[in-house]
This record gives sequence, C-alpha cells and structure tokens, in this order.
Amino acid sequence: MRPLIVLLLCALLATALGACGCTSPVTTPAPAATPTPYEVLTPPGNSLTGNWTGTMTGYDEGTGFTDYGNRTMTLVVTGQKDRIFAGYMLLESSGTPITVPIAGIMAADRQNFVLTEQGFGYTTGTFVSANEIELDWQHDGPALGVAIDTLHRV
Repeated sequence: MRPLIVLLLCALLATALGACGCTSPVTTPAPAATPTPYEVLTPPGNSLTGNWTGTMTGYDEGTGFTDYGNRTMTLVVTGQKDRIFAGYMLLESSGTPITVPIAGIMAADRQNFVLTEQGFGYTTGTFVSANEIELDWQHDGPALGVAIDTLHRV
C-alpha cells in the first residue's frame, strides 16, 4: 500500500509541476537593442562640402512670383568642421554676378541645416538625397522675399 501512495504522490507532484510550468526552463528572449535617433536617421550625406548648383523659384515684394528667369545659383561650401560649415553663394542681382558669404549649422539629425547669407537673409535646408538639397530662403527687408532652391552636387 505504501508504494501505491508514493506513486500517487509522485504523479500528483508531477502534474502540479507540469501545470505551473516548473518542469521546463524559462527562457526570456534578449531585448532588441534600441537604436539612438541618429542611428535610425541615417543621413544621405553628412557633408555639404563642395559645389551645389540649381534653380530657384520664389516671391519678391514688388515683383511677385518668379522663376528668376530660369537663372541658376551655386552654393560653394569651402569648409566644414563637424556640423558647422562656411562658404559662399554665387548669385545674380540685376544682371550683376555677386558673391555672398555664408555660414551654417547642420542639425543633430544631419538631415537638416540652417545658414545665414551675409546681408541677404536666412535659409533652411534639407537633404533630399546624398546629391540633392532643397534650400528655403527667407528675407524680411528691405524688400520681402522667399525662394525655394533645388540644388545638386556637381
């Protein structure tokens, strides 16, 4: 009778252990590494250094909406140290070519940037691809103006 009781107790214990999951090892999958925002936003290009050229469309107070006579403009970034860059723009004003010094800062996401054009206003920029950027220019005086420039690396 005693072996029967031991056998019943063992069966009961095995059933209880099986029901609570204690008979198999518990494995917890390792959590996936969470990338930082800078790893997620892999920039198409971290460097603006070089020549960029393209077309402009915009609005100028007194003139109205314009494509600037299909003229092109060129952004020349002569140096960049980490996220800060400098150079100049080659533009045409009233038929006269002019050089405008610029300085800018690339955002921490390395997708967007801002620059100031000496005496000509401010520009926000975005990488469209590694070899294309969009510049959005704003000027508040003496005449109000805005422009969208689409530039390609040359």
